[in-house]
Amino acid sequence: MTSVIYTSGIGVILLVFAIFFYLGNESRYAFKQGFGYGFRFALGPDEVASDYAVEFDPTASLLASNAEGDDGVDEKEEDVFMPDLATLQGFNSFATGAPLTGDLAKVDTTAIYRDDWRSLKPAEQGDRFLMYAFATPEHTGETMTLRWQPDASFEPKFATYDIRLKLVSAPPGVDTSAVDDD
Repeated sequence: MTSVIYTSGIGVILLVFAIFFYLGNESRYAFKQGFGYGFRFALGPDEVASDYAVEFDPTASLLASNAEGDDGVDEKEEDVFMPDLATLQGFNSFATGAPLTGDLAKVDTTAIYRDDWRSLKPAEQGDRFLMYAFATPEHTGETMTLRWQPDASFEPKFATYDIRLKLVSAPPGVDTSAVDDD
């Protein structure tokens, strides 16, 4: 009987440790105060329906946080490059991509990826994404529309960040008004 009581006591203690380990492991993002964010972007013609779902666009780019990753290229994107003109010919007239840096002066034009995943960041730490969007010569219209929507797991109204979409630069010869959206 004594050994049953000792075994039960050890079992209860191990169960309590297992519960605390599980709770601590599941709360590691909260302890680090890392918060997620994410948007999908797609470029297209003006005549697309207003209820168009960006998440189903085959050329849409994802700019988001990655709870398991670090900043930069990881296994999710190391072979997913931004499509070039030859790839898009006859398939799509628009493309988007990200250079994996927030500094325009540090852009490596030979390594533009389709998506940009970053690690979770504290609310007080700022971060910038750069994104390229272009139309191919097959696009004969005068205008194009950039559409974006939150990623499926991100709710902007609950975000701890002040997220802004801003036009950094337009190609030479393109006359456009300044864009700065919340």
